[in-house]
Amino acid sequence: MNFFHTGGGAAARGRARRSQRGASMLEGMIALCFMCFVFFALLQVYQWCATRIFARYSAYYGAKGRALGYKTNIMLRAARVAALPVSGPAAGRRGRSEHDDASDYMQNGDASGVWYRYWYPQNGEDAELRLRGHHEGDNIFVTVKLANAPLISPVLGKVLCLEENPEPAGTSCFYDHSSVFLEE
Repeated sequence: MNFFHTGGGAAARGRARRSQRGASMLEGMIALCFMCFVFFALLQVYQWCATRIFARYSAYYGAKGRALGYKTNIMLRAARVAALPVSGPAAGRRGRSEHDDASDYMQNGDASGVWYRYWYPQNGEDAELRLRGHHEGDNIFVTVKLANAPLISPVLGKVLCLEENPEPAGTSCFYDHSSVFLEE
């Protein structure tokens, strides 16, 4: 004998199923949207980290060149060539490999016709690859920074509570070996 009578039987179960028909689809779509947001956010963080690694690599080459006594323009060329992957799209000659561009730029500088969008920005809002160096005693410091970097979208920046886009930078320091073997 059943003391707990729910009433309605099959009709009540049918009404309950009809009211829940789209619930699992809606839950799945919400979960999918959340997973897509997390994936694209991680993709942008990865891009920022890779840009920072190339900035450090570029600063290393610039400081190394200066520490070995290279002239300033050669040091800047070496730093720019090391930062080619984060220099934006090629704006000079096209249709050549990055290796050929790097080789030509190291030999001929700006006269080679090789340049990238972030090397010489057109206005103050564009991204710019900034190379700065200075001496402190017997040490040489070179900093490479991608200013106004288009890395994190404004939507993600609002979610992460970022007021401005973080600018990836790298600094390298070397002892000035040129004073040992070069005469001033």
